[in-house]
Amino acid sequence: MILQIIRDKAVWLGDLLGWLGGTAWNLATFFVVPLLVVEDKSVIDIIKDSVGLLRRTFGEQVAGGIGIGAVTSLFALLLVGISLGLAVLFAGSWQALIVLGLLALVAFVALMLVSSALSSIYAVMVFRYAQSGVVPDDFDAALLRGAFKEKKKR
Repeated sequence: MILQIIRDKAVWLGDLLGWLGGTAWNLATFFVVPLLVVEDKSVIDIIKDSVGLLRRTFGEQVAGGIGIGAVTSLFALLLVGISLGLAVLFAGSWQALIVLGLLALVAFVALMLVSSALSSIYAVMVFRYAQSGVVPDDFDAALLRGAFKEKKKR
């Protein structure tokens, strides 16, 4: 209700608060799925554990998310560029444009599925390493250990 009042009075502030809240929720729940699989706890306790792991691995989560997001964005831009180029090439045929649009949609959905799968694999890998210190198979141990830095205790 308060956010709705803010959105009505200052749209940009409501949008900013909504974005910040969504980002905070995404970060806080980054490890929820792996924890649900491994732990036998309530959802609230799992979210608390996820937040605790977030504090220990914050930089790794952000770096991995930005990396996967950047690569996905580059491929999406490439897909848009190719689609627009082909649309100009086949502008005279509405049938070809429909087929092109459907192919572009399928390619975009496939790209989002791959991105989501990579994000999930990365989350589980970081989770396993943060929980146990064991490097999952098929990952470079030196590279992974170099990504984690001990945080200074206050």
